[in-house]
Amino acid sequence: MRPRDDRLVDEARRENVWLNVVDDPERSDFFFTAVYRDGDVTVSVSTEGASPALAQELRTMIAERLPDNLADVAQQLRRERADHHAKGSSTEASTGDLEFENYSARPNPRAEAA
Repeated sequence: MRPRDDRLVDEARRENVWLNVVDDPERSDFFFTAVYRDGDVTVSVSTEGASPALAQELRTMIAERLPDNLADVAQQLRRERADHHAKGSSTEASTGDLEFENYSARPNPRAEAA
């Protein structure tokens, strides 16, 4: 690492500023993730700086296998959860109350082609 980089890292530490040093995970306070979003559903993959390319590949592999209408399913479950709460019941104790099996997520055509 160059002296200028050392100064930047030292300054960030003094000022309590989080720092990501792409090629030096040991000096990083956080790592960027490879993210897939579909509506309210977010999948994030990290290798903690070891290999961003691997994180991206894993994200793509996961995304290709997720149902095509996952955002719709999440919205339906959000509505049902609100209904449960309105009735005074908790959804935190058991996800069984939400009856996930009633949701038929459409197959993802990208996964079938893989």
